[in-house]
Amino acid sequence: MNIVAWNIRSGGGTRVEAIYRQLVSWRPDIIALSEFRGTPSSQYLASQLAAAGWCNQLSTIRRVGDATNGLLIASIHKLSSITDRTRIDTYRWLPCIVHTEPELFIGSMHIPNRVSGRKDNFYDASIRFLGKFQFNEGLLIGDTNSGLPGIDEQSPAFGRKEIAWISRLERRRWHDGFRHLRPDLREYSWYSPNGNNGFRLDHAYLNPRLLARLRSISYQWGSTEEDTRREALSDHAALHLTLF
Repeated sequence: MNIVAWNIRSGGGTRVEAIYRQLVSWRPDIIALSEFRGTPSSQYLASQLAAAGWCNQLSTIRRVGDATNGLLIASIHKLSSITDRTRIDTYRWLPCIVHTEPELFIGSMHIPNRVSGRKDNFYDASIRFLGKFQFNEGLLIGDTNSGLPGIDEQSPAFGRKEIAWISRLERRRWHDGFRHLRPDLREYSWYSPNGNNGFRLDHAYLNPRLLARLRSISYQWGSTEEDTRREALSDHAALHLTLF
């Protein structure tokens, strides 16, 4: 099984056709998009993905035209949403069950940045959710705006609160898939437009049963034949997972 999580930046905009072609070329079984919106470009992308086979879709966008950053999960497998009353950000948290064999839990997330004032609430609510629900195979994935000081940043950005959240996940046996396979590798999924310094913001945390199935995990930047720049399609790299 192949899974791709990608922050497509501001709903896709004029890049949406190229984003669609890139996703099709990767051929994942499950796609988790952040900064998906109710705007025409995002809605067009969702409809194109449905027509191409990713017809099972869930989204946090509730009305057409809504320009708020939200989430989309598109899958070739049937999806069921999970009713969650832990008060995680309703646009930036999308928990669901993928009806594979065995069933797979996915919590797609886009954690707010520090200046929003909502980051710590998201951290606490996500831990409460994991304490409330138990899953056979589970995956938390998306743009976390988080990381460990030093190894996940080229300039200081992460601190004790990021460390605390990641440590709380580890204590509940949710493990960073990238660090599981590449403990010491420095790789970045987003670069500051001002300083061009990198940060690994996009993460996948797996519970033990799913971690045992993890074959590979990598970051891939989208591009086109006409535009091969790193940020041609998005300011984030897409996170790719392959499971046995």
